[in-house]
Amino acid sequence: PFGVRYSPVAGALSDGSIMLVGGCSDRLELETLQSGSAGEGRYHEECRGQYWSDVWKSSDLGVTWTLVSSHYPDPSQHIVHPSLAVLGDDTLMLLGGYAAPRDGAQLDVGEL
Repeated sequence: PFGVRYSPVAGALSDGSIMLVGGCSDRLELETLQSGSAGEGRYHEECRGQYWSDVWKSSDLGVTWTLVSSHYPDPSQHIVHPSLAVLGDDTLMLLGGYAAPRDGAQLDVGEL
């Protein structure tokens, strides 16, 4: 229902359901950081399409998906490359990542 998606995060709940969060609608392009920059010689990934900040759930191993939320945790912010943690009570936590388009803002922890 959500089409091709690059770089989302996913986790499993205690009942075996799969949660899929965010991502990008277009491929990620790798760019080599310029000589003299802080990360010289490393690659930087950048989305060239639509950023998504939605949350989906599948209870049948990905055969069907249900939209849980159209945005997280702040509808004005799209988080790229976070980590996802599923707590014992099935609370989803986004950890790290950066706001997109890249503006220097970073997310520390956000509960979904």
